[in-house]
Amino acid sequence: QGELLSFGSAGGASHFASGLESAIKTICDASWQAIHGAGITLADITHITAGLTGVDWPHEEKMLHDALSLGLGVQQENLTVINDSLIALRAGSSKPSGCILCAGSGLNCAVRHGPDREYVFGYYVQDRDQGGMALGKRTLQAVFDAHCGLFEPTALTPMVLSHMGCNTVDEMLFAKYLQSSIQA
Repeated sequence: QGELLSFGSAGGASHFASGLESAIKTICDASWQAIHGAGITLADITHITAGLTGVDWPHEEKMLHDALSLGLGVQQENLTVINDSLIALRAGSSKPSGCILCAGSGLNCAVRHGPDREYVFGYYVQDRDQGGMALGKRTLQAVFDAHCGLFEPTALTPMVLSHMGCNTVDEMLFAKYLQSSIQA
């Protein structure tokens, strides 16, 4: 019914960064915390949908599905494994069209167009644009480029200035380079 019953937390669970065994252990640790926190047992759960990082290709979906089913001790038909950005997209909006951008150590996005068309694009994002840091740098560059007249003005400018606590793009640029020289 949409009511949060409990929450579990653990470290990163990327099978390609830390290995499959470590990722599954981490996911199971957080899952058991949530199950126990809700005051229920695994037998009380009829189906689990796991939105996981690294579910980008059919072979990864099967690999993670099989490993998580074994790790949690649930029947395979009672478990669905999908890409984590799809979970964020579905939780963020029930509208027929939408987009979600997940930026952490990597970058992934999901797009929905109509009731049966959802796409995941993480592997198609260039390495230089992966992660929250890269997204932040590209955002700043878009603001600087618009300020210089290289591109049309962007709606990002007032949002970035407000976030950075600056009144002008020049003030923000000066603060950025001042910070860089202090760190060097």
